[in-house]
Amino acid sequence: MCSRALQRQTATTPNSAFRRVSATLLMGLFVVNAGIYAQSTAAAPPSVLLVPRPASATPLTIESGDAISVQVFNTPELSANHRVGPEGEISLPGAGAIKVTGLTPLQAGGAIEKLLRDGQIMLDPHVSVTVTEYTTEGITVLGEVKNPGTYPLLGRQSLYSALAAAGGVTPHEGSTITVTHRDDPEHPKTVRVDASGSAADQQFTLIQPGDVVLVSKAGAIYVIGDVAHPGEYFISNSQPIRALNAVALAEGLRDTAAASHASIIRTNGDGAETIPVNLAKVAKNEAPDPVLQPSDILVVPPSGFKEFMKIALPGVTGAAANAAALALISH
Repeated sequence: MCSRALQRQTATTPNSAFRRVSATLLMGLFVVNAGIYAQSTAAAPPSVLLVPRPASATPLTIESGDAISVQVFNTPELSANHRVGPEGEISLPGAGAIKVTGLTPLQAGGAIEKLLRDGQIMLDPHVSVTVTEYTTEGITVLGEVKNPGTYPLLGRQSLYSALAAAGGVTPHEGSTITVTHRDDPEHPKTVRVDASGSAADQQFTLIQPGDVVLVSKAGAIYVIGDVAHPGEYFISNSQPIRALNAVALAEGLRDTAAASHASIIRTNGDGAETIPVNLAKVAKNEAPDPVLQPSDILVVPPSGFKEFMKIALPGVTGAAANAAALALISH
């Protein structure tokens, strides 16, 4: 019995020792590698995402009154938010004042790095500067907004917030909003209002100081003749307006209207085109209901010429369209 137990102990002892030695070696390697990784990570400066500008772009510079954020890598005691003073300077703790006006954020970061090196405060500083508020330039919002004008840029802004600052859009807003960037005026950005996800596009379209936002005006159609309220009607959000829709906007036909002799006057490069529309058949689904295009005139002639004296033709239409509408109504 004793010899068998001794044999079992002798047989297992080398394996146990081997496992203990292997575990010790693996743990040592893990500690060494972790130390090397920690050293390499601490020594590496933070990665900076640089967004390239067009070759013709003019970078925005820092001016007096702007708010900037100065971040010194791995040195929170030197990192802070600053308001650029009237003399164009900011004051860094332990380093003194430095002039930053007239510099781009990238140039200002380089100037602060030099100041820290020359003052022997840091051997290898890495500084990033971000402008959080421009006070010298604003965003100009024009077109179909309730309060057109120029508004100061306070921090990071989007197209959505720029429109909100102008009181929102008017009911006559068109299908597009154009953003012309100050640093790239040759490539304006167009945001379609009638497109799917347009609200998200407005949120993600960033606005910079000096940019101009132009909200287009909706196209309009005209309904004249023997209707309750002749006039101009806007095409909201590029929603198609058909002939019967146009009649409904004009609050319907009069009892004396010649519905079967209605026409659409459409201007083109060669003058005015006349498109007959039998509203009586359209109402009975016996004829197609045509879609009106911007600047189209739907003419509903009265049964007698005397009623024409009560009709005012839209002054913004061309002479050819007016002449064609007059001919139709007086027919």
